[in-house]
Amino acid sequence: MGFELLYLGHSAFQLRTAAGTVVLIDPFISENRLCPLRIEELPPPHAVLVTHGAFDHLGDAFAIVARTGARLICAPEVRRAAIAKGIAEERVDLIVWGGAIQRCGLVIRAVENRHISHLLLEGSFLTGMPLSFILEVEPGLSIYH
Repeated sequence: MGFELLYLGHSAFQLRTAAGTVVLIDPFISENRLCPLRIEELPPPHAVLVTHGAFDHLGDAFAIVARTGARLICAPEVRRAAIAKGIAEERVDLIVWGGAIQRCGLVIRAVENRHISHLLLEGSFLTGMPLSFILEVEPGLSIYH
């Protein structure tokens, strides 16, 4: 029962459940001076959650998913950019405000977030609705990010 939550600086976190599931949230790692670990030191995640496409939240998400085969869980604009950068569509789970999915032994809910979301793709900006996540780690135990 329980979980381990590791703060990786800025908005990045690593969650490890009692069952051994590893989830990265907003994996801004390699350019994050506050991150205590290098990307190579992190255990391969089962899922990578991205709240929005800003560089300091999206961070190393695409590289991590490509290297490890983890699932990417994100909003439409981040999904579009991931596929354009070579991430296989079947590795990317689309989620929007109010949606919920079950992945890697977790229930993941996307809820409203008041922030700006934009990322540059092929010379144009993509914008979208930023997300917050509620992760149900086990019945009766949830984490809000």
